[in-house]
Amino acid sequence: MRCAGSSSWTVRWGSEHAVDLALYVRDALALSVRTDPELPRLEPSVPVSVPSGVKRDVVRQQWQDWWVEVLAHPRTEAAEKPRERWASYPGNADSPSLSRRPELRAAVQALSGPAAEHVAARVHDTTPRVSYVGQTVRELETELGRQARPFRLMVTQVGVAGPVWHRLATDHVLVSTRFRNDEPACRAALRTLVAELA
Repeated sequence: MRCAGSSSWTVRWGSEHAVDLALYVRDALALSVRTDPELPRLEPSVPVSVPSGVKRDVVRQQWQDWWVEVLAHPRTEAAEKPRERWASYPGNADSPSLSRRPELRAAVQALSGPAAEHVAARVHDTTPRVSYVGQTVRELETELGRQARPFRLMVTQVGVAGPVWHRLATDHVLVSTRFRNDEPACRAALRTLVAELA
């Protein structure tokens, strides 16, 4: 996760392990689940592989609620102690999020190694040039004739096979690598969002 900002604003842009893991589990088990926002398969695609003992139908039922928690987690107030942060992290097999979903937990444990390999194998340029974000804010400040109001923006990038820019919350956007690589479209979307926040 990379940050850009000043004393009045911060933009954090990067991937989230739990989001990558959840999408890998979805694709590896070929779960027929609906994501909100609608997300295409991972890129590169993941081979379907159901580990022995994994109850795919039960995992499918448990995955949807876990996905909601995974997306919400980056916006939660972080515990001060690293051990407490890790304990509540929805990608941690011992977290409350997975402990109350034992079948999903088993799938996550079985697939976490291949998921990590998949993420490591991807070309992983999740960070726009810092000047790109800063330049957008500076241009808006010039147009407004004032400094930007204090704001925080989190951009979670996912490696899916399609363009995605979806606002999860006032200060949180889910963006695909494909959309991020379309510089004119990404700059326009970022500018619109920052203009609202600044």
